[in-house]
Amino acid sequence: MERYILTLLFIVCLSLGFLSFFGFYLPSHISKTNTIATDFVEESESMQEVLSQTEIPHQPLVVIEEEETKNQIRQELEEKRWESMGAAPEAVFRPDPIAKKYLEEAPQQTEAPLQTQKQYPLKSYHPVSFYSVTDHHPFNVPKGLETEVRFWKSIFGKYTTTQTILHHPEQLGVVYGVLDFSSLDSDPALSKPERQKIRMDVEEDWKKRLELQGKTPIRGQMGQSDLFREGLVRAFPYLPHMERVFVEEGVPPPITRMVFVESMFQLGAKSKVGATGPWQFMRDTGRRYLKINAYVDERLDPLYATRAAARLLKRNYQELKTWPLAINAYNSGEKRLGKAVRQLHTRDIVTIIKKFKDNAYRFASRNFYPEFLAALDVVDNHASYFGVLPRGAKLDYEEITLPASLSLHTLAQFSGMDVQTLQNLNPALHDFLFQAETPLPIEYRLRVPRSMKRAFLAAIDNLKETGKPALVQSESTGKKL
Repeated sequence: MERYILTLLFIVCLSLGFLSFFGFYLPSHISKTNTIATDFVEESESMQEVLSQTEIPHQPLVVIEEEETKNQIRQELEEKRWESMGAAPEAVFRPDPIAKKYLEEAPQQTEAPLQTQKQYPLKSYHPVSFYSVTDHHPFNVPKGLETEVRFWKSIFGKYTTTQTILHHPEQLGVVYGVLDFSSLDSDPALSKPERQKIRMDVEEDWKKRLELQGKTPIRGQMGQSDLFREGLVRAFPYLPHMERVFVEEGVPPPITRMVFVESMFQLGAKSKVGATGPWQFMRDTGRRYLKINAYVDERLDPLYATRAAARLLKRNYQELKTWPLAINAYNSGEKRLGKAVRQLHTRDIVTIIKKFKDNAYRFASRNFYPEFLAALDVVDNHASYFGVLPRGAKLDYEEITLPASLSLHTLAQFSGMDVQTLQNLNPALHDFLFQAETPLPIEYRLRVPRSMKRAFLAAIDNLKETGKPALVQSESTGKKL
């Protein structure tokens, strides 16, 4: 009975629970939800009415072609850039026809405009059109180097130091044009550093522009025809003596023209790494063949240095077996060219220039032999390049071995000679030796004009008798007079 009562109570409670849920809670919740939905619908209808009365700018979704857009942006920026510079691109950039294939369908530059007072357009490049007469020497232009030699003939024989040729660093036949700085170099309102800065900025600006267009590094080469012309005039008195020295040493005389590649025959030339004189000897190499001490530096004397150069070239030839390789080794070193021969199994200069790979065999080394061939042509055909040149005074001298330590200033005074004449004939002597009462070493071989030899010897005898000049130790024997 008790169990029956409990079961009945459970059923009653459960029934009351269902009645409460469906009778009171559910209808109330549904009513609330309907109210929220009604409010939302009313709000949406209100927003639609507001939007229908408002003008909204149309901004459709655009799919952008990335490269095309970049090019368009570049072009627009470039047009604005040229407008700010006051010139149209087509009026400034006229590439050489040979270089057009490197510039077709190329993107434009977006660099900031160069801040200079004057613009420097890139003008067309025109190489020289004639080649060497080779029947008098064995150094023909080999097949495969015609373009390189032609380029360097233009540098040596046509374009001056006021011009910069912009070209492909490996393919010298691809020349983009010539920058002319003649008006800049002659501007008296600018200092030399200012002119150099403007020139460097202009060159770098054009290089960057061309590199973006042609997708290749650009190299600038300064013209040298004015330096070559001046060097040739200086060299005329020396060249016959230099050729004789080469013959005596067993080296073909045309190789003397290599001195223009080295220094443009500047007697006091000195490189950033210390190579000195017309033949650009380093101190360690020079000491193998020349005197270099407190009194003299024979690297500065074109005749002494020429003999040293001939001996170095002959040594290169004995090791490498060909003159083109011996010439190239003068710049790159005999060991490096020997490595090239072993690596490529050839002594052909063209193959080595084109194919030899070495970190130290770069632009200057690869172009040294083509530069020599170009210099050879410019010297031997100088009238075709420069017209008639002054020959200068003939180099006519005698060498006298000094029997005592005598001052050049005193010797010049007693012989009636100009000190500057002695200095010009003896460029190996350091400048301090030409100052008053500074004695030369005993037994030094001094050059004097042939016409002044007797007067000079008489002055030496007179000074020896007086005993007044100071005595210094002999270079060779160590004894004093």
